[in-house]
Amino acid sequence: MDIYEHTAAHCFRVATGSARGISDVVALEGDRLVLRDGGRSIAFDAVEILPSNCADPLDDSPPAVFAAAIATIAEHHLPAPGETWHREAETIGSNLAEESDAGELHAALVAALALLDDPEVRLAPGGEVAASWPQAPEAGDALSARWPETWEGRMLVGEAAPGVAYVGFLQLLTEGEEDQRALAAALDGALGGADAAVIDLRPASGGVEEAALQVATRFVPSDQVVASLWARAGEGIVAAGDLSVSPRPTGVFPGAVVLLVGPDTSGAGELLARILAGLPGVIVVGEPTAGSPREPLVRALPNGWSLGVPNLDVIGPNGGSWLEPLVPDVMAPTTVIDLAEGRDPGLEAALRVIGGGG
Repeated sequence: MDIYEHTAAHCFRVATGSARGISDVVALEGDRLVLRDGGRSIAFDAVEILPSNCADPLDDSPPAVFAAAIATIAEHHLPAPGETWHREAETIGSNLAEESDAGELHAALVAALALLDDPEVRLAPGGEVAASWPQAPEAGDALSARWPETWEGRMLVGEAAPGVAYVGFLQLLTEGEEDQRALAAALDGALGGADAAVIDLRPASGGVEEAALQVATRFVPSDQVVASLWARAGEGIVAAGDLSVSPRPTGVFPGAVVLLVGPDTSGAGELLARILAGLPGVIVVGEPTAGSPREPLVRALPNGWSLGVPNLDVIGPNGGSWLEPLVPDVMAPTTVIDLAEGRDPGLEAALRVIGGGG
């Protein structure tokens, strides 16, 4: 099986290997090849021959790499970039030459991508785009100084008040079954016996969908589709699968739940916030989130660098897009200085909500 990535500006083979053992995620449906993984479906249409530029020698010069990145953004980014972006990006790229070095190429790409004003665009000069957002270090460090860490240092736990569990997430990132079991055990320990819970997602700016969905299983009362994914395909938008959650066999967490969010809540952290915020009885406290609950589409560049392109719209059960900040029910701004000095207005507001019954 050979995998090619193609735009109007470039085409090259990015991977090759045996196709054995993929029948559990790949199937033929009519004349289409369908890949299903992690709740997503990707359909491939058959072509008689590869695009003509796939036969061209690989050009990894700075101008060619820049052109490949710009074409990838132009064809995949959601929303589609406008004419102004194209003109300004073309001007930036015109300063590159065959003899330009990696530093000049990197600076040009960063400048062109910055024009999109999209925090979800990622550039990885080392190759693979990270599977998660970097966590918000200042807020995370300040909270870690107060609460014990568990689950590989990605989760904070404690008792916010008698009978009230505190569960804070630094990063919602699981890598394989061992991580998933560790997360499950940490959640069971944190929530077991509690009458209410404060779920703190203020520093949760990283992770993967699977971890967010695993946490949500503790709180959903029944099997449900929590979001639908739609991807840009050329000038259109196509269905890219649903995200579903089923409750734990032991049942839903029985107590009151207050969700803490803030401007660093993004990626999988924001996806979890959106899921929990839609459940009956959950109160959201804090500040508006980043408005970015999606993972990027990862594409290779001819020089071995990787580009992460936001390609999805995330639609909630009520039909609205989640690509806007989640606004709390109760506003409670909290600064890093507050946290560093031992104050936490957000947590205080959450406890007032719990004490008042909502």
